[in-house]
Order: sequence, then C-alpha cells, then structure tokens
Amino acid sequence: MSREMQTIKVRKLLHELGILPNKKGYEYIVEAVSIAIDNFGKVRGRKNFFGIYDEVAEKFERTYSNVERCIRYAIRAASENPTEKMLTLFPYLIGIPTNSAFISVLAEHLALKNEAEE
Repeated sequence: MSREMQTIKVRKLLHELGILPNKKGYEYIVEAVSIAIDNFGKVRGRKNFFGIYDEVAEKFERTYSNVERCIRYAIRAASENPTEKMLTLFPYLIGIPTNSAFISVLAEHLALKNEAEE
C-alpha cells in the first residue's frame, strides 16, 4: 500500500477515535503510526518507540519531548470522551493509554486490516 493511502487510513481512524486535526499531536500521531506500520513486527517495547519519536521530531523540526507531550495530550483528550471506536480498540480502557500502547494498537489494527484486504 502506498504511503499516501496509509496516511489517509490513519487520519480516518483518528477521526473515528475523536482525535481531530486541531490538536497539535494529530500530525505527530499520523506520522508515528505510519512509521510503526512501515516497521510492523520490528517496533516492540518502549526502547524502539524512542526511535519513532526521534524520527517524528526530526521531520517536524521539534524536540523529542515536544512530540511526546503533544501525542500524550491528544490521546488524553480522546480518552476523556471515548468514542465507540476507542472502546472497541481499547475494550478495557481505564484511564489513558500510554503513547506507545496507543500507537502500537493503531498500527497493528491498520496493518492487519491491510493484510486482510490484500
């Protein structure tokens, strides 16, 4: 699948989760999930997510901590009023998912969906 189509699917899923483009972390999440999908199977554990944050920070000319904080803020906003899709992807949601859990779940969901469509 082309990167453009992948980005469209990530954006659509974020809308379904209640994360809209007016949140600073929106673009960072789109990029982070796209990177995770590209590296599906290799991105496991907290240590590997540091590399994703670094890539996103470099692309948007921001700091690692700024990217991490903006992603966390966007996830928190969506978790406070969870949509049906959020509850489907995170059925045992108590509180706010971590950034790495959120990105991993979205990447896995979209990667498996892509495999099923092919």
